[in-house]
Amino acid sequence: MCKNALQTQWRKTQETIPSSFKDTFQQTTCIIDCSEIFIQCPIQLKARAQTWSTYKSNNTAKFLVAPHGFIMFVLELYGGRASDVYITKNSGFLDYLLPGDEVMTDRGFTISEELCFRRVKLNIQAFMKGRYQLSEQEVIDTRRIASDRIHVEGHNA
Repeated sequence: MCKNALQTQWRKTQETIPSSFKDTFQQTTCIIDCSEIFIQCPIQLKARAQTWSTYKSNNTAKFLVAPHGFIMFVLELYGGRASDVYITKNSGFLDYLLPGDEVMTDRGFTISEELCFRRVKLNIQAFMKGRYQLSEQEVIDTRRIASDRIHVEGHNA
């Protein structure tokens, strides 16, 4: 699909976003997450090592999904050993984002520098960062993000 056509389609996501976003995350372009599927154990040792997922204790293929009312980005499969951050940085997904977009994800996606460079805001749950507790605003924001991120889990099920 042509990059411009895909970007035009992304702009239409505002029509399909879940109603909970319309109040709190109006500029959110998408929610990203990685999903894994089980695969048959490869015969070649290198492939076996690349697809082994410690998290799933099995050989898996992994892919990035970006739903926001509908699935708008699925890319090639990576071995289950690949990290979510590696997949996001190397998938080409970031090239479709425009300045002013907002991306929601979970704590595992430490991509704030890459998004900042593109002038894209990252909506992510707060980190404790050696503190004993989050600020009141961080708790409110984290709860909102967590409740709206649930929409991506339905697509990954």
